[in-house]
Amino acid sequence: MLRSYKAILRGKQLEWVDEKPATSKKTLNVKVTVLDDLTSLDLKTTGQKMAKILDKIAQHKHLETVIKDPVAWQRRTRKDRNLPEREN
Repeated sequence: MLRSYKAILRGKQLEWVDEKPATSKKTLNVKVTVLDDLTSLDLKTTGQKMAKILDKIAQHKHLETVIKDPVAWQRRTRKDRNLPEREN
């Protein structure tokens, strides 16, 4: 079974970010997939920043005064479409 681990390549060495593979071997066969311009640490901090921002938005309670009934609002704004090759 193939398992995935997050790592950063610095020069000729991989540095494990979170969990590292458990092995007693001195060498380990790996396959590296290069992520675009973001390292996994960048992705992690971006997610943390986004969570903080969403938390701040949720604490403002402004939407409660604008949207009184969220279920009704969703029904009004949601755009349903027919699924391909299916009838209504």
